[in-house]
Amino acid sequence: MSSGPRLLAAAIQYRPLWGKVDHNRTRLLFLVHSAAKLGAELIVLPEMCTSGYIFADRESVLSHCEPRSGPSVQLFQREAVRLGVTLCFGWPERDPETDLLYNSAAVCFPDGKTIFYRKRLLYEADETWSAPGDTPYPEWTSQQGLKCTLGICMDLNDDGFIQHLKEKECRVVAFPTNWIDQGFKVWNYWAWRLDGTGSCLVAANRYGTEETTRFSGDSAILDGRTLLGWTEATGDNVVAAYIPLEPTPFQPDEDQD
Repeated sequence: MSSGPRLLAAAIQYRPLWGKVDHNRTRLLFLVHSAAKLGAELIVLPEMCTSGYIFADRESVLSHCEPRSGPSVQLFQREAVRLGVTLCFGWPERDPETDLLYNSAAVCFPDGKTIFYRKRLLYEADETWSAPGDTPYPEWTSQQGLKCTLGICMDLNDDGFIQHLKEKECRVVAFPTNWIDQGFKVWNYWAWRLDGTGSCLVAANRYGTEETTRFSGDSAILDGRTLLGWTEATGDNVVAAYIPLEPTPFQPDEDQD
């Protein structure tokens, strides 16, 4: 076991009810409290976890969108302070100044501060309603001295994001995602994308089906090619693991196939 500073991170797997924002926030709060009881200091929720993900157009998503000052951000800000955790979650954002919509994420800190990010590399399901993100990848340093950042789902396929991880030497990547089921465990692909970065991915995915789109579940905390913790493909769940200051040496394990 690695010595030195370690960050206890948790990824929450959750299947939101489409369009049921109040219900989803209540259920997510329960899962956040479960992660906090484990001692997690960084808690990551899925992409678009307050609303569901598949929206045909702007009109269908608009009533579920919120500004940065909206009730979802306020709720998770309060809980981050009350629980003394750093809390990351994804939601559909409406910019009141431009009226543009974004697939966004917030990072709420225990001191009450919050930073925001808008997904830059859009998936086809985003393009029906979301504008491309216009914010830089957020950066912060954990209490243990681990440099952290955030990307949303398709951002992991962006070579610019991978270059960011390398240049900034980001140790921890909070990764809210709605990764679709492609018929195989996605962990090897995520590990391939992370190769050479020295980064540990805290991947909070959803599961289940919306319309005809099936999501993979398989939330995980992945340090390079080493799975520090993972969930089953289905079910609301919390996975927590310690992330050491230095990358975990890879030791092949048949359970990771």
